[in-house]
Amino acid sequence: MLDASLDHTVLVVDDEPTVLHLLTRVLTAEGFRVLSAESAREALDVMARESVEVLLTDLVMPETDGEVLANLAEHLPHPPRILLMSGFAEAHQREDLRWPLIKKPFDIDSLVRALLGS
Repeated sequence: MLDASLDHTVLVVDDEPTVLHLLTRVLTAEGFRVLSAESAREALDVMARESVEVLLTDLVMPETDGEVLANLAEHLPHPPRILLMSGFAEAHQREDLRWPLIKKPFDIDSLVRALLGS
């Protein structure tokens, strides 16, 4: 566990409950305060009432995708740092994304470093 993670609240957004549960457990074990949401709408509700340092969102989701969520999050009074994640190969070839994109599956050490901004 990295000591610096103790000061970070991460909001994990993924429409796959299994992925959401796994990331919540792993990041909590790494010392992060983890909030979770299964949709962009739920994530916006969480960010309206909680202070979030990092938004880790799946790029490809039904209804509202992670890119739209990231754009909306940037306009909050205290916008979080944003990281996108995706398991779709075509997403990794996009050059127009304004935020870092983490490929699924990822190793935990790399994810923790990305969340800490290092």
